[in-house]
Amino acid sequence: MEFWILHKMIKRIIYLCHIIILAFFTQNAMAQLKTVIYDKVHHIPVSYVNVFRAEKGSLIGTISDENGNVSIDFDFRQLNVSHVNYQPITLLELPDTIFLMPKENILKEVVIKDMEPQWIRPLLSRFVGERKRYYRSKSEYLNYTYLTRNVSDSNGYWFENTGVIRIPSLAEKRIFQIKPSTQV
Repeated sequence: MEFWILHKMIKRIIYLCHIIILAFFTQNAMAQLKTVIYDKVHHIPVSYVNVFRAEKGSLIGTISDENGNVSIDFDFRQLNVSHVNYQPITLLELPDTIFLMPKENILKEVVIKDMEPQWIRPLLSRFVGERKRYYRSKSEYLNYTYLTRNVSDSNGYWFENTGVIRIPSLAEKRIFQIKPSTQV
């Protein structure tokens, strides 16, 4: 009889150990992972880096802060790290520090000449000649409201002005006309 009692106690202890181990691994699986993202060449933190997983048709991600710190609170098989100025990388596990390599866009030699293309003068002349036809060909009337105020512990100032403003056509060669209806 003592054997069966001892056997039941051992089974219960093993069962409790399994539950504790399972809880420990579940806790670690759901733990928040943290890393820092640095520029590999200049050794400075990289801010606003996209860190995401794209699995099973869903996209879950986060962004690094101003100091390159990232907190990841989702599980992943592959972690994608991308930034517009750096080469993207894919990780299978999360290191303490992620180093990104800057993208290099090397241009061919550029020659600058002090000359105007032949097509630009006729285009500009045509634009200046036709602008009256396309831009402000007639006068416009618009309502306006102008309000400014300044209040402090020693004085107060308030100015309110409403009315109509007339925007003349380009052909009139006049300036704007304002007709206030209220001035307070």
